[in-house]
Amino acid sequence: MPGESGFLMYVTGFRLVVVVLVLCCLCLSETAAKQTLRGIVVDAETGVSLVGANVTNGDVGVVTDVTGKFSLSVVSSDSIVVTFVGFQPVVIPAARNLQPLTVRMHKVAVPISEIVVTGGFSEQTLNELPASVTVFEKKELEVSGARHIHDLIPAVANLNWAGGTSRPRYFQIRGIGERSHYAGEGPPSFSVGFVIDDVDLSGLGMAGLLHDIDQVEVFKGPQSTIFGPNAMAGLINMNSSNPSFVRSHHSSSITGGNDGLLHSAHTLNVPINDEMAVRVGYSEERSDGFRHNNFYNSDDSNRRRESLGRAKFRYEGKAGAKITGTVFRANLNNGYDAWAPDNNKDLITYSNKSGKDRQVTNAISLRGHYPLIRYATEFVTITSYTQTELEHSYDGDWGNDDFWSKEPYGHDPVKQGWLYDFFDRTVRDRTTFTQELRLHRDSIDGTGDLV
Repeated sequence: MPGESGFLMYVTGFRLVVVVLVLCCLCLSETAAKQTLRGIVVDAETGVSLVGANVTNGDVGVVTDVTGKFSLSVVSSDSIVVTFVGFQPVVIPAARNLQPLTVRMHKVAVPISEIVVTGGFSEQTLNELPASVTVFEKKELEVSGARHIHDLIPAVANLNWAGGTSRPRYFQIRGIGERSHYAGEGPPSFSVGFVIDDVDLSGLGMAGLLHDIDQVEVFKGPQSTIFGPNAMAGLINMNSSNPSFVRSHHSSSITGGNDGLLHSAHTLNVPINDEMAVRVGYSEERSDGFRHNNFYNSDDSNRRRESLGRAKFRYEGKAGAKITGTVFRANLNNGYDAWAPDNNKDLITYSNKSGKDRQVTNAISLRGHYPLIRYATEFVTITSYTQTELEHSYDGDWGNDDFWSKEPYGHDPVKQGWLYDFFDRTVRDRTTFTQELRLHRDSIDGTGDLV
């Protein structure tokens, strides 16, 4: 009916007007509530403006300009947070500070642990060392997730490694160092030294597994005064964690991932008494090596099988003598199938002979410190012995008969009169014994301690 239709139109129009009025009120209310807060951030002690301080209101924030000033939209219920590196954060309720304000920030001391470098004749703090050194401490290593010295190389300027093996054996610092184990390179000396727990493993970098390593030191520049011709370009020094006298503890971790990755690590520390403690650790990692071999239809021809076992004891006598002994075994039994004629397109290989990149190192070291306080002298003896087996082999033609017979190669052994197929294998054994005797004649500080 006409009357009902008109009534419905009237009701609908009335509702629409009400909705519009409500929305307008809300918008006006929000606009009225929002205000611009202006201020300046200064150092509470000096009064100097702080440029680049962060001023945030929830998810919205600004930084102070070159004069230390800022402006930020707020409502009365907000609180702004002001932060700046080296200063205590400041929280300010916006409701009480809608006029220009001055934010005074107080400095806060950030505790930084002292870094002690051990790769020289004696221990020195990093700021006292007259050499260019990059140091990785235990916490840094744990956070990075690095499990081999291989993983740290991109983080060290001017440090590179030679390719051609599954893990680095040879290093270059500032462009100086060996490139391979072939003729004319390698023993008897190496341009970049590599030392783990006082054991000289120069040219044997595959053993550089980082399980339970306390510190890694990369010296850039000649270190021949200490290590002779084995460190003409620099030195990589790795120290494992010393046994602790505090309490017994055990830690374990297991990590898994794609490409068959499985890593496990275990550490046990046991104090025997007030003078002696023992620490043992073991880690193992396996993966398929990130290659697929078409000939064998296999995903593990370039596999990694790596393990490290270490036992360490520490003795600190009441007379001041300190003795540390370390025994470890690094077993890297990796496959090597990394070369392909198409430059590893899609990480696919075609070799028909399985290669190996294997290193087994057994090592022992003993370090003793004997202070002669009466003469302000410390006698140090360092003994080490290591025996290493090496094997490096690979399919030298990078393919198989079927692969080479197809286009674009078209190799026919019958027509050419020879078979394109060869295998490269190098096997070496290396035994090293070192004995160092040091006599440190040091000054004595005001407390009577050796420095």
